[in-house]
Order: sequence, then structure tokens, then C-alpha cells
Amino acid sequence: MHAKHERHSLRLKGYDYSQTGAYFVTIACDQHRCLFGSIQDTQMQCNHLGKLIEQHWLSLPEHFPFIALDQYVVMPNHFHAILWLNPKHPHPNTETFGKPTKNSLPTIIRSFKAGVTRESRTQFANAELKIWQRNYWEKVIRDENELNHIRQYIQNNPLKWQLDKLYWAQ
Repeated sequence: MHAKHERHSLRLKGYDYSQTGAYFVTIACDQHRCLFGSIQDTQMQCNHLGKLIEQHWLSLPEHFPFIALDQYVVMPNHFHAILWLNPKHPHPNTETFGKPTKNSLPTIIRSFKAGVTRESRTQFANAELKIWQRNYWEKVIRDENELNHIRQYIQNNPLKWQLDKLYWAQ
């Protein structure tokens, strides 16, 4: 008999992901495939899909005017970014499966991933193209020191690509 796989949230239990603050997000490519480009001479060289990801990320404030984008990097098989939420009309709630909370981090990331997937499937004429891993990893940034450390980590990510656990996962 097989054990039933139960899906569980990676989010902090009871945390309101629509509240004002900074969040560090990592979104991995499906099966850690290097679909977004490659590292050459310690610099990320985005291919068409990598550039599409960057375009969608940079357009997020047009759709969610209460957010601000900070440091980010597209890597060969994942994406790191810092996102600031400053909702004018927060919707305090804990998001539950099937009941998204308006203006929350999960709603923004879901929208971003869906937009990239939808446009790439159209551009590549492949309705089955799977780009993203099912979930994403996030960290609530608690203070200025942590913020600066994460900014440095993102900035240096291409330099340290061969040391990255996602490099070895490919």
C-alpha cells in the first residue's frame, strides 16, 4: 500500500502575507531544468524565456500598484527577487487553499507564474510547456541587516553559480 502524499504549505502558519513588508522569493524551474539561459563569465545570459520572465517581473507594479520591486536575478533554472508590499487597503487574512487573499504575496506570485507560463506557451506554440515547480520559497525580511545580506546574495548569485544547490540539481 502506498502512503498518501499530502500537500502542505511552505508558508508560515498564521502569517498574514498581505501585510506591509519586504519578502525574499525564490521560484524554481520545473525539474530544475536550465530553461532561462546560462552563466557565461560569471554573468547571466538570459535566453528568450529568461527575458520574458524579466519583462513579466518588471511589469508587476502595473498590475499591483501597491508593490515595489527590489533586487532580482534570473538564473538558468530559478529566479530570486525581493518584493515590497505596501497595500493601501490591506486584506488581512491567512490564505487557504482554494481561497486566495486579494493583494497577498501568494496571489502576486501566482499571477506572475501564470502570466509567464501563458505567454511562453503561446510564443513557443506548446500548450503543455511546464516552466515552474509547483510552489515557491519565500522569506519574510525582518530588518535592514537581513535585507542587505539578501540583496548581496542575489547580486552575487551568478558569481557563485557552480556552488549553488540548484546548479547541482540540474
